[in-house]
Amino acid sequence: YLTKFLIVFTSGIYEQIIETVLSKWALAKCHPQIAHFIIKYINNKFRNPDIENIVRVLSEFNEDWVNEINNLPSANTSALDTVVSNKNAIAHGTLSIIGLTTFEDLYNASKKVIEKIDEIVL
Repeated sequence: YLTKFLIVFTSGIYEQIIETVLSKWALAKCHPQIAHFIIKYINNKFRNPDIENIVRVLSEFNEDWVNEINNLPSANTSALDTVVSNKNAIAHGTLSIIGLTTFEDLYNASKKVIEKIDEIVL
């Protein structure tokens, strides 16, 4: 149960971090009304922070950010996708066979994607 909790929690935290980073960018760079729109849009539309969705939302802002994410090692992006897909499986009642050691490896690899987003956006 601990591993399932950690998978769901981590995916949710990743989603929150990305929303927060993009919101901070909007507040710093945009007219307040535009920033308000961007923040509401992100909070309502951005879910399941897998690589496809991250690239989709970043492409709305800056293609250079997308290139930076696309240049990350596939081990990092695949780990993130595995965390998110397992979160979805757990949420829909499907069995997740990831153990604690595997989760730790996935977390250590996937957090590099989140760190890169923070680095390039802010």
